[in-house]
Amino acid sequence: MELVEKIKEVMKSKGLTQYKLAKNSKIPHSTMSTLLNGGIKSPTIELIAKIADTLEVPVSVLLGEDELGELLTREKEELELNQKIYVLLNLVSNNGKVFPAEAHQEIFNIFGGSLFAKVPEVNLFDEWYRKYLEEGDSLYTSNEAEEKFNKFYNPATIMHRLREWKDVDFRIKERYLSKLKQLKVSLTTPSWISENDKVFQIEDLTSYQISYKGKELTSDQKQKLLKLTQALLD
Repeated sequence: MELVEKIKEVMKSKGLTQYKLAKNSKIPHSTMSTLLNGGIKSPTIELIAKIADTLEVPVSVLLGEDELGELLTREKEELELNQKIYVLLNLVSNNGKVFPAEAHQEIFNIFGGSLFAKVPEVNLFDEWYRKYLEEGDSLYTSNEAEEKFNKFYNPATIMHRLREWKDVDFRIKERYLSKLKQLKVSLTTPSWISENDKVFQIEDLTSYQISYKGKELTSDQKQKLLKLTQALLD
């Protein structure tokens, strides 16, 4: 039995309305309505778990063992994909905060017009930026244009959107990753490399002292970072 039909069946047995289920699950009513009307093709395990908890049934009752296994596998794959995109965005950016000016057009070509398709403020910027790239804009200097770009397109805003964009086709994220790997701009030299170093070998990564958010990475964490970086570049 499909997920939506099973949820409705249990709702009926529990005497719960759609409004009450949404309220008790702390799920926006609009989201619940979209789900129960078949508008969410790939609901997350987090969303289903909230509903199952409110209905007081195991998640497997709503999904079935096979479907639950497939969903967990898909979410694991999506998490790994997000991590790969995160690493590449940080390699291209300046200290993980903003992208260098020479990367702006390529970053926009990857994410512009699709990643923030339903965000009005960004949509207005996208429209302006396309014209700016084609015709220029006498109202703004190049530095001002770069500031406007960095407001909407930086590693933090992109990753936040990717994580929150629950109903995105997995293939779209794979396409983002593929295009990031093909960027023509040079990857930013990692911040843990001194200015005196002329060449950095990826294989030597674990021999450096690396910190993240003020905490030094352990040997195991550096090994994981090395393997992930190698996988991205292979």
